Amino acid sequence: MADLDGGRLRPAADQIQAALAGLVADWANRSEAGLTPRDLCRQLETWELDPSLIDRLRRLLESCEAAQYGAVDAALDQWARQSQELFDALVYELKRGGGKRP
Repeated sequence: MADLDGGRLRPAADQIQAALAGLVADWANRSEAGLTPRDLCRQLETWELDPSLIDRLRRLLESCEAAQYGAVDAALDQWARQSQELFDALVYELKRGGGKRP
């Protein structure tokens, strides 16, 4: 998450989206190419993960989209922390059996 610390919002947003898309795509055994934020959330819903976790993902992806236009309301360190915490929570839930691999 070095891009966050350096204040480069757009590359950081791209990095966050790519990491989350890659995680979900890998777990679903599908290509991440063309996966939209909506697709990611739907996949988590299909796996019946905790709705609050899905909502956190949705909000983070919305903030990534906002960063593309320079409109992020959180401090960079807070954004980085939230991104890492969400990624870790998703990995935990998936490994715990929340996402059934095809």
